[in-house]
Amino acid sequence: MRRHTVFPRPVAAALAALSGCWLPAALAQEPAAPAAAEVTAATPAAPITPPPGDSPAASAEAPTELAAATAAPEAAASGSVYLFAIAAGPLSAALDQVRQQTGTAIVYSPEQLLGLSSIGLQGRYSVEQALEILLLDTGLTVSSDGRGTLVVKPRPSQQALKKDSMDLGSVETVVVTAAKRRENAKDVAAALTAMSGKALEKLGAKSINDYVAYVPGMNFASGQSGLGLITLRGITTGMSQSSATVGTYVDETPFTPFSRTASGTTVIPDVDTFDVQRVEVLRGPQGTLYGAGSMGGLLKYVTQPPNSSRVQGRLELEPGYTEHGDGYNGSLKAMLNTPISESLAFRASVFAKRYAGYVDDVGTDTRGVNTNTVKGGRFSLLYSPVDEFSLRWSSLFQSNYAGGLPQVDLDPTTLEPLYGDLTQSRHLPETSKLAFQVHNLQADWDWGWAKFVSSTSYAQTKVQAYVDYTDYPDYGTLIAAVSALYLHPVLPQDVLVAATADIDFSKLTQEFRLSSPSNREFEWIVGGFYTHEKTDTFQEILGIDRDPEALLTLAPEAQHALYLGVPSDYKEYAGFASIDYYFTERLDLSLGARLSRNSQLSTLNSSGPLWDILSPLASVAAGDLAGLLASLGNLGGTSSVESASSDRPITYRVAPRWRATDNITFYGAAASGYRPGGPNIRTSTEAPTSFGPDTLWSYEAGFKSQFRRFAFDLTGFQINWEDIQLSSTSGGFTYLANGGKASSKGAEMNLAWRPFKSFSFGLNGAYILARLDEDAPDVGGLAGDVLPTVAKWSGTLVLDYATPLWGEWTGSVGGSVRYLGKRNSSYTASEKKPNIVMDDYQSYNLRAGLISKRLSLDLFVNNLSDERAASSIDTALLPDGGPARASLILPRTIGLRISTSF
Repeated sequence: MRRHTVFPRPVAAALAALSGCWLPAALAQEPAAPAAAEVTAATPAAPITPPPGDSPAASAEAPTELAAATAAPEAAASGSVYLFAIAAGPLSAALDQVRQQTGTAIVYSPEQLLGLSSIGLQGRYSVEQALEILLLDTGLTVSSDGRGTLVVKPRPSQQALKKDSMDLGSVETVVVTAAKRRENAKDVAAALTAMSGKALEKLGAKSINDYVAYVPGMNFASGQSGLGLITLRGITTGMSQSSATVGTYVDETPFTPFSRTASGTTVIPDVDTFDVQRVEVLRGPQGTLYGAGSMGGLLKYVTQPPNSSRVQGRLELEPGYTEHGDGYNGSLKAMLNTPISESLAFRASVFAKRYAGYVDDVGTDTRGVNTNTVKGGRFSLLYSPVDEFSLRWSSLFQSNYAGGLPQVDLDPTTLEPLYGDLTQSRHLPETSKLAFQVHNLQADWDWGWAKFVSSTSYAQTKVQAYVDYTDYPDYGTLIAAVSALYLHPVLPQDVLVAATADIDFSKLTQEFRLSSPSNREFEWIVGGFYTHEKTDTFQEILGIDRDPEALLTLAPEAQHALYLGVPSDYKEYAGFASIDYYFTERLDLSLGARLSRNSQLSTLNSSGPLWDILSPLASVAAGDLAGLLASLGNLGGTSSVESASSDRPITYRVAPRWRATDNITFYGAAASGYRPGGPNIRTSTEAPTSFGPDTLWSYEAGFKSQFRRFAFDLTGFQINWEDIQLSSTSGGFTYLANGGKASSKGAEMNLAWRPFKSFSFGLNGAYILARLDEDAPDVGGLAGDVLPTVAKWSGTLVLDYATPLWGEWTGSVGGSVRYLGKRNSSYTASEKKPNIVMDDYQSYNLRAGLISKRLSLDLFVNNLSDERAASSIDTALLPDGGPARASLILPRTIGLRISTSF
């Protein structure tokens, strides 16, 4: 049996007067300045055990097993304000400190607090306000029993649901771990958007495509589920950039590949947000704490941990329909949380989704070619024998299958569809499969003077893609030539060409971290990091007879014309440290640095009859005599070229912060970021053996405010980007080189206002001017060109109205409108991929819902006006007279989400 904590007597609760506010009252309203006599540190009184009949344990509303309540000879006055300095740590220790300082009686079930921690508390608050902050993000609430005792208990389902229905989810107060310690989002000295799982559910945001609109300055250019380019603050070189500029984490696991060959630019863990605790998006470089590849920012998924206090379950069904689709959409999701013992709990969630295809392929005569199915699950086991120690294992599995790309063929001049609305023309199916898994073992051990964290992670991604290359220039002619060499003459127009890509990526990561308690004097974090990535990339060019029954058919050798295999290896070691020094209780300075060392090795293995033709031609085009002789001497064999690279970057961060009041914070930051270089996949000696890292410095100043019914954040930034990794060409083959400079400057804002209890208003927006500062001739970029896919203006407006109806039912209606400005598809003078300016657009969403204690019904319409708008455009075929291929946003979609829980 766990030892129960003994607390003395209570103050009366005043939370009822604060109910219905759109932000937690303890955070949203600056406490009135107390009289000098009220701001005291009360001396703890000797505990007195109350009679059984007076114990709140006897109440039907109280927890069934409570810590013993105690009485103080003199109860704290209701409404008194105290100066608290409580460090982040176990929740039970925080409650004990409140009891000791104020003489307040608090009762709770120790099992309910098992494994829970608080973010700490600094400043002047009443007891009720202090407890509300300490209980943030724990699933617990506090109320008075009417006799002077405060009771901590699970938040009642109906009360929580009704409260949630009154809150504007995109601006709610959320506890985050952005700085590798738990703290209120409004106190983080960085531009940050945090959305809880409940907020995402209310907004109907199930994937990046949905919630990108609620993050200022965030853009997502996507071709299909699980693939896309995430951009923050305009740090991108477009869809063909070498590797990601935005890092992605799942809990403590870094997912984004650093190696160029792993397709880290576009392969992303688009985690389904069902049963996710929250999603955090940090804007600006995060290299000090999160390392390479986060130079533009960070996307972090935080999953729900198991709860050992009670059995919980949830079931969700969502039928729907997309205009012009080949059928109905549908999803089924389920979650179960169950305690195994008082110190061990298990949580599992599973889901399956089908999205109807809405693009027809007139070439293969296939309706709804881009049908997409997604399946997955998350499983977690939490062991916490004492409050100071926990061990959590978690696993995530997700797979995506797409029957084709959601691209529409456009006339490059008029940008009108060539074959009709929502149509394309392909010669071959373009299917793809994406599967990833993430496993993590995390140990948290609170030593009192510091907290130790060990995170061991393993992530794996497998991609299989099949692309129609028939219309790409020269491939048909070359394969016909190969066939003729083997005495099987065919005409180029009788040849279909397919390209296959298989990527098998794995990543092992270990991080150790030690952090001081939060004390508002001197705080620190030190850590060590190691990661080892392995990538096997395999590509093949296939020749296919247009008519297999024709008299003249391809030679067997031409049917498997080219093999390219690229095994690669990436290792990184890093040490990092961050300190926060408080000059006063409200003014502090954060300093951070990270020293890394990485090494990479790649090998290009090439073979096949087409390689025997292309390799000598590439050497001739590059004037590479040595390469020509090597190619001729290896005809019919396998060519292997090994390349290696290494670098030792250091990233820095300096961030002053001034908490002007408990509601208003000013901050600044100067931070550096980098993206690793790497070995080039060389096809000729003209190409350099490696390319170096690109780096940037970011400078920003921000303002955050949060009051009872109003919140406003504003950030301005300037980013200088150097040695940008850009593509170049040698003999028809692509390699990477460093060159040119770019800059991005702008402002981001987020506003929320609740003029009265039932109505919420939210607005976010961004102005970003990201452009080249120097010519980049290899990609056709001119100084002053706006970087591809970056919109100068973007923003989202959200409106919500909710009110109690009858009995336990609450009704709500809401809507949002997103604006995304014009964007370039490429660079102004690009010849290989001519630039097309994508039009700006507005997208409207509507929703209405009914919610009760156990059941919720939500009807939604997304893209109400059925807008045709491009998220990206591929122009690679334009130089040879081909069409532009545009990936469009989802057409009008109607659905009903039905959810029940226990």
